Amino acid sequence: MRFRILGTLEVRAHEDRITLASPRQQRALAALLLNANSVVPVERMIDALWEDEPPVTAAKQVRNSVSALRSRLGEAGASIVTDGPGYRLLADAEDLDALRFRRHVAAARGLAGQAKLADAVEEAGAALALWRGPALDGLRTTTLAGRAAVLDEQRAEAVELRAGWQLRLGETEEVVRTLTEFCGEHPIRELSHLLLMRALAEEGRYAEASTLFHGLRGRLADELGVDPNPELRRLHDRILAEAAPAEPAAAVPEPAPEHHFDRAVTELAEAVTWQWRAEAELRSLHRPQPIALRWSAVARPGRPVRRGDLDDIAGAFAALPLPQLVVLGEPGSGKSVLALVLTLELLRVRAPGAPVPVLLSLASWDPRREHLDRWLAGRLAENHPALLNPREYGRDAPTRLVLGGHVLPVLDGLDELPPDLRVAALDALDQTMAVGRSVVLTSRSAEYEQVRRESGPVFSGATVVRLEPVARQEALAYLAARQGTGRDRWRPVAERLGREP
Repeated sequence: MRFRILGTLEVRAHEDRITLASPRQQRALAALLLNANSVVPVERMIDALWEDEPPVTAAKQVRNSVSALRSRLGEAGASIVTDGPGYRLLADAEDLDALRFRRHVAAARGLAGQAKLADAVEEAGAALALWRGPALDGLRTTTLAGRAAVLDEQRAEAVELRAGWQLRLGETEEVVRTLTEFCGEHPIRELSHLLLMRALAEEGRYAEASTLFHGLRGRLADELGVDPNPELRRLHDRILAEAAPAEPAAAVPEPAPEHHFDRAVTELAEAVTWQWRAEAELRSLHRPQPIALRWSAVARPGRPVRRGDLDDIAGAFAALPLPQLVVLGEPGSGKSVLALVLTLELLRVRAPGAPVPVLLSLASWDPRREHLDRWLAGRLAENHPALLNPREYGRDAPTRLVLGGHVLPVLDGLDELPPDLRVAALDALDQTMAVGRSVVLTSRSAEYEQVRRESGPVFSGATVVRLEPVARQEALAYLAARQGTGRDRWRPVAERLGREP
């Protein structure tokens, strides 16, 4: 049985299309397919089936719809199983086009990370060929629309990824053809316009590139009240300069040989070490010693529950079969401290050729407007501008560091993103890290669990640990051990903690 949701909803068995006459059955199947292999509670099924106020018999009608759906699907109906508070549709990439799409995109990212751009372009093309229109076209209730919009965003990101790789291969004509239509469909999407402007400029079509920029700037001002991002403005300035009559210019230094790129990795490791070592000293994290933070891994079937403290976290991370870690805790439990200490310890024991841990706050990332890798590269360039020296490190060293797997992102504060961006952020992390790339993510527990409930089975390969509350006696001992002239300032805190634990 083949299910298709990248366009109108379709069900096919041996090339024969199976019709679902009832809109309620169609919506029930759509809800299950959007959350394939994950439990969809009956309450969410009700929201998907009824746009307006559901009837008092809604739960019974959901059960009837699922039963009818199983019968209509024949043998494949057995893939819809009752699971706890709801239903789960079991499917793999051969059954569902959305899963095949994600598999192709993950493979394309992996190939690009290995500098196999032509293969990456081909793999991304295979992913995009699965699309027949907007996800679940014509079948979107409010509940279904949110998850379908996430799929549409993934498609847009794949278009932009492929175009970026094609530009690096010199395939400007194909990029212009593809993105001219795409930018018409997405009139305020900045990255698409930037890539199209680059392609036009490479072909010497400066006037068209400038016209494209001015059109985008007008739409952004009218609809969002903002200017184009700095990268777009810089590109426009460069296009204007290239379009001007040429004048004699001083010789431009030759870019660095490829082997000089290794210096960029070393430079980044040293800069990050000094940055966070200074921050640890400002916070007095090691004076007289770090406060006792303990963690325990969330239990998984067949695995023993692992526990530890700050001294163990780097070793525990290094021992993970998949180097992806989620750190959860209550407000003020020490998530950011653990992220800082983990970053410094991973830097201390880092072997030659290993990725450089880079600690970043997620608060400035908008996953709907900027791809994670692009945001990471931008933050590297902003925080460590020495990497932008082409003579020392070659062109665009920050981007090459990220795409080449030389960076281990330690991303602090999923909960610091606006609530409407968190699902898209976790989904983007799942997509980008699907090929086994290393990552650490911190978040408040409640916010992370809410995102997981809304997003379905994403980022499921990561190991999750929870910070345990600091014991009162340990907090008192930590405060009492503070030395120096500022010792007395902690006394009221310690006294109140002693009275009111």
